[in-house]
Amino acid sequence: MFSEFATVIGCLSLVLLTLMALSARDARVMRIKAKVRHPQKLPRK
Repeated sequence: MFSEFATVIGCLSLVLLTLMALSARDARVMRIKAKVRHPQKLPRK
């Protein structure tokens, strides 16, 4: 009983860690994309 509870908590913590890492990476990628796309958004002609 206790081992099943521990495994469930471990799986949940792993899922939460992966979700946090993915969200952080996505935010970083979006920030880099915005930084790269910003000069192209305002062309000087």
